[in-house]
Amino acid sequence: MNRLTKKIVQWMGKDTLVPNPVGLEKDGEILLKSYAPPYYRNMEEAVLAFIDHKYNAKQGTFRDGGKVTGWQDGRAIQAAIPQYSEQAIAATIACCKYIYNRYGRFPATTGAFRTLLAYQAHQLDP
Repeated sequence: MNRLTKKIVQWMGKDTLVPNPVGLEKDGEILLKSYAPPYYRNMEEAVLAFIDHKYNAKQGTFRDGGKVTGWQDGRAIQAAIPQYSEQAIAATIACCKYIYNRYGRFPATTGAFRTLLAYQAHQLDP
C-alpha cells in the first residue's frame, strides 16, 4: 500500500496484522530458516544461497554425486542438470528484490514454508 492508503486503512482499523513466520528457532539455535531476511542480509544473498544449496560441488542437491536419489546412476543424471544462466540468476534476484521491497516480506502472498503434495494414480491397461 502507498502511504496514504496505509494511513486510511489504519485509521479505519482494518490494518490487521497477519503473522508471517520465516524461521523456527529454539534456545538460540536455528532449526529452520527461509531464504529471506532476516536470515540473509537481502534477497540477492538469499537467492545466491539457494543456488549454492542446489549446485554446491560438494553437497549441493544437484551435485552431491547422486547420493540420495532413486536413479540407478544418480551421478550421470545430476551431471545432465544444467547450471542456471547468469541472466536467469539476475532476473530472479531482481524479481525477488522487487517483491520484498514492495510487500516487506517474501514470498508476498503465502507463507515462507509451504508444502505442496500431489498424488496421481493410474490403472495400467496391460
